[in-house]
Amino acid sequence: DVAAAASPKAESSLVEEWDKHMEGFVPELLLTFPLAARTDEFFYEDIAEGAPPVLIRGGFFASAEEETSSVEFRIQDPKGNILFEKSDDAEGLFRFLTTMPGTYTFIVSNHKWMQEKVVTFAVGKGNETHLQAEHL
Repeated sequence: DVAAAASPKAESSLVEEWDKHMEGFVPELLLTFPLAARTDEFFYEDIAEGAPPVLIRGGFFASAEEETSSVEFRIQDPKGNILFEKSDDAEGLFRFLTTMPGTYTFIVSNHKWMQEKVVTFAVGKGNETHLQAEHL
């Protein structure tokens, strides 16, 4: 399912993707931070030994001086394999099931030489959904 998230169809908008995959999303971490030129910011999610697979979902949005501005974003599993990657994008959503215990790493990179970015990053575990009429 990560592959599908990493290469959404061209006609799929962020809003459609959110509606389809992020229902009931409640972030455990929601942070807006400055990302200086030529820097990386790292976030970590630890999955305990023996834990069942966990759904991890989230997203990012980058801007610079009141306009959207692209960053590089990737997620690595505990062995360093890339699970998700977006290059030169201002926003993106991700979702994946953990496959092994250990530390998953989320990396936001600003490879511009001079331009500072402001990035909002959200991540949460689990698949909480709201009760809807069709569930009754």
